[in-house]
Formats: sequence, structure tokens, C-alpha cells
Amino acid sequence: MALPMTIEEAKELIKEFLREPELRKLVEQELSQYFALKEPTELRIDRLYQELVRLREESERRWEVFESELKALRVRMEEKDAEYQRRWEEQNAEYQRRWEKHEKHLEEHYRELVELRKLFKECRGYRGSLGLSNGAYLS
Repeated sequence: MALPMTIEEAKELIKEFLREPELRKLVEQELSQYFALKEPTELRIDRLYQELVRLREESERRWEVFESELKALRVRMEEKDAEYQRRWEEQNAEYQRRWEKHEKHLEEHYRELVELRKLFKECRGYRGSLGLSNGAYLS
């Protein structure tokens, strides 16, 4: 019965087998069905990496464009807001002016009504002193 091999002995035995071209070719064919070759795999990885770098740069450019457009939009919105605020203040001042004018006009009418009421009371007093009743009229 053969003694068990150590790992180092197994490695040496495999290296000896692989020195033979036919065995090496057979092992490469069998392994290529399960594992990708190093060179094409590295090329694919490099292409994928370059594509990822390109996509990241493109994404960063798009983000910068988006941020600049957003900033411009905010500036336009602030300008519009300032314009609307100015218009509102102008309209509010105009309505306030009209309100005050209307209030002043109403106060003048009220004073006139108060004066007319005083005159009316005075007239009633004169009528009473002349001996006229409420239903009698001067002819």
C-alpha cells in the first residue's frame, strides 16, 4: 500500500505532468470549460472599469448641469417673488389710499348729517314756539 502524499509532493507531481505538452493541453481544455482565461478576463474588467469611469464622469457633468439649472430657476423664482411682492405692496397702498379717501368722505357725510339733525331739531323748536303742531303746515 502506498503512503499518503504530502501537499508539497502532490504539487511537484502535478508540475511534472504539466510539463508534458499533451497533458498540459488536456488540462487547459478541461479547465477552460469551467474558468475564464486570465487575459480576456482582465481585458473585460478593464473595459468595464473604463465604462464605469465614463459613466461616473457623465453623471457628474449631468449633475453639474442640473445644479446650475436649478440655481438659475431659484434666481428666477426669487426675482418673480420680489416682483409679486412689489406689486402686492403697490396694490395694497392703492387700496389703503382709496379706503382712507372713502373713510374721509363718509366722515364728511356723517358731519353733514349731524348738522342737518341739529337744524331739524332747531326747526322743530321754532315750530313749537309758533304754536304749530306736528300736523299743521305754514301756508
